[in-house]
Amino acid sequence: MTASFKSTAVMMRSLLLAAVFAAFAYAHAAHARDVSAAEKQALVAAINAFDAAMTGEDYETVIDASITPAMMKFIADQNGATVEQLRPAVVAQISALMGAIQVDAFSMDTSNIEYKQTDDGTPYAMIDTVTEMTSGSQKIKATGQTLGLREDGKWYLVRVSEQQQANMLKAVYPRFNNVVFPAGKMETTDQ
Repeated sequence: MTASFKSTAVMMRSLLLAAVFAAFAYAHAAHARDVSAAEKQALVAAINAFDAAMTGEDYETVIDASITPAMMKFIADQNGATVEQLRPAVVAQISALMGAIQVDAFSMDTSNIEYKQTDDGTPYAMIDTVTEMTSGSQKIKATGQTLGLREDGKWYLVRVSEQQQANMLKAVYPRFNNVVFPAGKMETTDQ
């Protein structure tokens, strides 16, 4: 093999590799997209409906808005149950928990939503969330972020402030594995 043939072969391999990387980058960019104005409006509507459900103590709607079908199936599978068995138990558990506390204030900051994308280009939103509650004689303020996750044309508002919640989300949706969710904070406040 002559030196010029070797250098031509090396150059061809380099060009081929460059073309493959360019095609990969193009394919990745083709999947990435921004959240549309209509999707942003739908997210704000979902947040308002969630807020109304929390205020109205409609925990079935809260569950439907915050646990995706895939997450519900994951939880059911982990507990050796069906979704049909699990869902009423989750609603009852949330109702009992919420019956033991009084929610004084709840808000998701719709004016400061951060829209981001996973490594594969899947769009999502992070929403600052504050809950103020009273448990017995103690006032508690919880701050953190809620994940806006769009699935099958619907926004779900998923808590990811605690590591256990983030881990479950990542087990169900591996595309979030490289996303770092900031830890929430819970503090007692003066009455």
